Amino acid sequence: MLYPNKTYGQTTLLQQMFKEVDQGRVPHAQLLLGQNGYGSLFVALEYLGYLLCLDRTEDGACGKCASCQKTSKFIHPDVHFTFPFFSSKGADTSISFYPQWRTYLEGESYPDLDAWVKLITADANKVININKKECSEIIKFFKLKNYESTHKVVVVWMPEYLGQEGNVLLKLIEEPPEGAIFLFVAERQEQILTTILSRCQLSKVGAVSSEGVNDYLIGKGVSVDKADNVSLLAEGNILLADELVDDASNLDVLAFVDWLRKCYGGVDTNLVNNAQELAKMSGEQLKVFFRNGLLFMRELMIYKYTGTSTKLKSEELDSAKKLSKIINHSQINSIITILNDYHYAVERNANTKVALLNASIHIYKSLRKSVVYKTFQL
Repeated sequence: MLYPNKTYGQTTLLQQMFKEVDQGRVPHAQLLLGQNGYGSLFVALEYLGYLLCLDRTEDGACGKCASCQKTSKFIHPDVHFTFPFFSSKGADTSISFYPQWRTYLEGESYPDLDAWVKLITADANKVININKKECSEIIKFFKLKNYESTHKVVVVWMPEYLGQEGNVLLKLIEEPPEGAIFLFVAERQEQILTTILSRCQLSKVGAVSSEGVNDYLIGKGVSVDKADNVSLLAEGNILLADELVDDASNLDVLAFVDWLRKCYGGVDTNLVNNAQELAKMSGEQLKVFFRNGLLFMRELMIYKYTGTSTKLKSEELDSAKKLSKIINHSQINSIITILNDYHYAVERNANTKVALLNASIHIYKSLRKSVVYKTFQL
């Protein structure tokens, strides 16, 4: 394996892709689709490494041959990288940004478009895309003879940024030269040109398992206890796990349970004061607070119908046992919807005092009056 620290929890998918290579069933146009934080780009690069490796192993690319050495440093002559960038004088193709691109891939963090844009420009108003000249560069690349490998590969990260100019690639995708391969890596299927989408073999990159997130965090030096807490909240997203570790001041589920008790107490000045106190948290801390709540409510649902929970600690489980006696399935669903909605509201920079007070009132009504909460639209 060339990038074991960037492909946690994706072993099953990679083994399936390696098997296709071994069987000679390499698609000439493949789309890897996965949410930000699932490691899709490095799944593609690991597959690329295996495809070009001169001495493959059961686990993946050998990491030692001349091809692997170049692939791992992102300098293989038969590989071209295409990605979103901003056009300016003297910088009108992706090649102009290769030094930053290599630095970006060699970093410790999982790929993230926002981080990439910040690396290449300090001007947030600059428009990024994959332009017509870059498409011409791809066509030119495939016309050149192979240097070393039997394959020539173009890796297109974020093809969502290919405008209508991307249609010039259709004939090449449909009738590629021998050994030519497109590897598209995307997050949003609906934003990809349908003409390109229809010509690709689709492989979905799923969320990283809790065990995979846990291994990743422990590998970074995070304590076992904190890694356990974060992996439960990260929902298989490595980037989110990094955020939670960096701002882990509110990883205590009991803080949410205390809020729930105060909401149950009734709508009075104490509820208002409590909402204002919670609103002192930063936006990131508040999002963690809501995620804690979602974790607790989902585990409460499981406990109510199975009598067990594998994710709650002793004191948290005691709270779940007590709450399960006074809350029903409909109320749990309502509170989960409330938490999802107000988590989204905070992400959209809603006023935190107003959001927390409104959420508190909705939870009170759900708990004490069994009012079914109806989701709102921002």
